Amino acid sequence: MYAQDYDERLLAYSIGGQSWPILLQPYVKNFRIFRCPSSNFGRCTSDTCSQTIMYNQLQAQGVLPSYATNRYTAPGGGTGGWGLDYRELAQIPYPAERIMVGDGVCIAFISHGNWTETPYHVRMATTASYRKHNEGNNFGFYDGHAKWLSKVTANDFNTPG
Repeated sequence: MYAQDYDERLLAYSIGGQSWPILLQPYVKNFRIFRCPSSNFGRCTSDTCSQTIMYNQLQAQGVLPSYATNRYTAPGGGTGGWGLDYRELAQIPYPAERIMVGDGVCIAFISHGNWTETPYHVRMATTASYRKHNEGNNFGFYDGHAKWLSKVTANDFNTPG
């Protein structure tokens, strides 16, 4: 629905200080949808955590989010994703093979398409989340389908787009 309202432009991981779960609120109307029912992890409390703003916004609503968007393919603008930058759905080659969103811990986005490791956090997003889904994670793809993938195969579905 978001892409339809914005001329097939994809949701950015962050625009002007608003993270992607906040940008989706007019569509989902429920902050709790960003929390996996199987998740028992808390929010990142590190002073160096790049997700402080997003988590503070959602935590104010009583939610500790447990999903991450794919920064490798999602648009974002300016330094650290702040600002305006758009990407159209037609610019994603093979949308059935490109991960848009997946399970995460203490992170709002996965950088450089790596769902098994991320340089931004000591407590890696997907390493911890794999334990709650039988050594795999649930992923949503740009074409709209969802799929469980093992930790070993997740990055195979996430080449540059």
